[in-house]
Amino acid sequence: MLEFDRRAFRNQSKQVSKMIYLGLALGALFLLFLFVKAATAKNRANDFVYQGDVDKKQSIKDLIIKCAHRYGLDPAVPLAICEIESSFNPQAVNPGDPSYGLFQITPALAEDFGFVHDCKAVSSAEIKMIMDPEANCEIACLYLQKLVFKYVLDVAVQMYNVGEAGYLQGRRASGYLERFKVAYAKWKVEL
Repeated sequence: MLEFDRRAFRNQSKQVSKMIYLGLALGALFLLFLFVKAATAKNRANDFVYQGDVDKKQSIKDLIIKCAHRYGLDPAVPLAICEIESSFNPQAVNPGDPSYGLFQITPALAEDFGFVHDCKAVSSAEIKMIMDPEANCEIACLYLQKLVFKYVLDVAVQMYNVGEAGYLQGRRASGYLERFKVAYAKWKVEL
């Protein structure tokens, strides 16, 4: 007959418990690492200042103004958002989201407007298309038109940043609206 040794069982239970707690602690640290890495990547995309030539920046500005007029938008709105999202850098990439180009367009948003077939399996050709300044501006202005005509400007701008569903679920980006207001005021004076 097998004898049950309570003391040995308790010691083994304590060791197993310690291993479980250690595993949970390591898992939590790993998740924290991933969160910090994603947040850093997002901030790097927004901190980049495009150093392209003046003519290229002017042509991007002209493209945005033309697209804004086509969709009945105040040009200062997309200009301010482009300044915040990429500093007018058509090559800006945020690997955390992922989002691409002047307006940091996500594949899901491109799919919503028919520019991408399947946002879960985006090809390199589709990414190039999303990064194309004209397509990027077109998607952004279509989305802004939808938001601005449905909501007040402050809400539409916040929805542009965190997504319509994200905003309705209570997500907000710290300081985004304030940065938009500063850039918007600057573009209103310049136009």
